[in-house]
Amino acid sequence: MTSLRKYVEEKNVCSLPWLLAEVQLHKHYLGPCCKYDENLGSLQNTELPIVWFGDKFKNFRQKMLDGVPLDGCKTCYISENVFSYKDKKNKDFSYMLDKIDVDAPSLPKIVHVGLTNICNLACRMCNPNQSSKLHQFINKSSNLKSFYPVFYADNKVDPKNLKGSFAETEIVTFMGGEPMIDESCL
Repeated sequence: MTSLRKYVEEKNVCSLPWLLAEVQLHKHYLGPCCKYDENLGSLQNTELPIVWFGDKFKNFRQKMLDGVPLDGCKTCYISENVFSYKDKKNKDFSYMLDKIDVDAPSLPKIVHVGLTNICNLACRMCNPNQSSKLHQFINKSSNLKSFYPVFYADNKVDPKNLKGSFAETEIVTFMGGEPMIDESCL
């Protein structure tokens, strides 16, 4: 077993691709975190474990181990003297690092599930993928559109596609939208 801790401490690798599944049901997105701006899979016609152990995630993790800069991770490639989301998350979840074998990944230990982005608020701590109001603001500005990638689809993914995803999960977060104004939630 090769512990993830070794790569995090010796090569400053981000731990999230082995620990966290960021699932956005409303935009058919599956990725390693909320900052990653490329899609590694969709749960529209399959279940999370199939994508998590599939070739896209496997290749992504291998590139991370090999030190290959990844375009979708550009928000975390910043100088060491500035706040780093990657460093913060590595520290926050350091207690999990010894449980992860980089050669034989397990199911995610952390799952963030975004249900919808239907919301009439534009809270400053939110983002357009979680708030349709912010999504509208972003679409009105060409500067903001280029700064903040927005992937919004629909809310047609069946949450049953999360089946089999939580056997090893320690943390689950549900987020996104305002369910009291989304008719599909009523």
